[in-house]
Amino acid sequence: MKKKLVLVFVILFAFLCSACEIPREEKSTVYSYGLWPYYTFEEACEVADLIIVGTVKSVDKTYLVPAIQNPNPKSPSHYMALTDLTISVEKTLKGVEQKEIRYTQEGGETRDTIYVCDEIYELKEGERALLFLSEGDSIITWSVITNYGVIPVDQNGKITVSSTFFPGKSEDARSVQTQMDVDAYAEVISTYLATASAE
Repeated sequence: MKKKLVLVFVILFAFLCSACEIPREEKSTVYSYGLWPYYTFEEACEVADLIIVGTVKSVDKTYLVPAIQNPNPKSPSHYMALTDLTISVEKTLKGVEQKEIRYTQEGGETRDTIYVCDEIYELKEGERALLFLSEGDSIITWSVITNYGVIPVDQNGKITVSSTFFPGKSEDARSVQTQMDVDAYAEVISTYLATASAE
């Protein structure tokens, strides 16, 4: 009887310890820097398989994949963090219309480490965004085409986008951040795509 009781306590203690979460401010942070391709507005519209406006419905647990061959399990910088999100699609500007999609974003948080992918916006549950996506490793997972392919929508329905990320603008032009209504920008994309497909 004593052995069973001790075993139950050991299992309970192990379970509680594995569920312990380190406070966020005490976690280590690992930064990653990607070599993202640069696309003009026109190139981004062409390269993207799917362009949508949607809201993050849920965020799954972050998981790690090796960033190098033969990674050291004790070195967080040898891994890349990925987090799968479910996004409710409210508007499809390009691609097959779907009610929701699975999107994989770089970065996230594990029990003891925060992984930050430089220059890419990390979406959270409940946030809206306009996304330029390409098919991932499987048909149900999508990934962003470039670091500025995730454009968050604020509570007023506004987005902030580079003035060079419009049709006919050169990458050599001086970039200024422009704020506008997400529906107005979606119309710019739709109009461009309709014009491009007619040519």
